Amino acid sequence: MWFGWTLWRSRPAARSTPAVTGSLHTSLLAGLMLTLGDIKALVFYASFFPLFISAPLSPLLCLQVLDTTAAALLLVKGLYAVLGSRLSRPLNQPAARKLGGGLMVGCGLWLLDISRRPTAAALNYSGGWLA
Repeated sequence: MWFGWTLWRSRPAARSTPAVTGSLHTSLLAGLMLTLGDIKALVFYASFFPLFISAPLSPLLCLQVLDTTAAALLLVKGLYAVLGSRLSRPLNQPAARKLGGGLMVGCGLWLLDISRRPTAAALNYSGGWLA
């Protein structure tokens, strides 16, 4: 609820447009290196392949699986980056911040309400509503 309140009351930050340095190839290479450095994601997605491939894997096929996984991760993370950059301006508007803050406060109040309700099992044996 605190995060919702601070989001509701916040003012838009002054944004300066960063100077673009480097080429598209440099950015793509940097993204690829970042993706390949995310070992946790590579292992997680590569762990699904034994569910679909039952034959013994040759070293070439293992390399193809790794390449496919890295390419898929690069595309997904690239999509996240593009969507994040496109949505940053509209979501910084006062109405969007008020909506987001209101939703966060509402969810917090709902969670407080849920946590204060007695469970059905406790009511069933304590002579409460279900007795």
